[in-house]
Amino acid sequence: DGYEAVYLDHVQDDHMLQLFTRVGARLPLYSTGGGKIFLASFSENELENYLERVPRTSYTAGTLVQADALRLDLADIRRQGYAMDNEEMAEGIRCVAAPVFHHDGRIAAAVSVSGASIRISTERLKDLGGIVRRRAVAISRVLGFDPEKQKEKGGKSWLK
Repeated sequence: DGYEAVYLDHVQDDHMLQLFTRVGARLPLYSTGGGKIFLASFSENELENYLERVPRTSYTAGTLVQADALRLDLADIRRQGYAMDNEEMAEGIRCVAAPVFHHDGRIAAAVSVSGASIRISTERLKDLGGIVRRRAVAISRVLGFDPEKQKEKGGKSWLK
């Protein structure tokens, strides 16, 4: 919604250690896995406009507030097809997110998995990235998205 990510749904797991997120919560795009999915889809002009207009606060030592660092991260996201939040929004919390596409190839949403860093190592983030990306593709297909048709049109190569 504008320059913020909004939680549309949340599913709790059954672990004793729980994260608190609520439907309707708004978070900045630059410091969350789901938010960075949207930033990675911005055109160059849209991204520059965002970087000029939106002040970036350091929530943790890992928050990417420098424009060049954020640009590099977004390039990685486009290449790998998923985004990671490695304790960027909150200390001790990691997240991996992937894009969900509309039938026409636009990003409709992001799906993500978050958890305590004691349970989600940086190595596990990469494994979860592939899992979340595959689930996002399945959801996208339900919305009428066809990755092969998108590739034929010269669309983004997020779905390898």
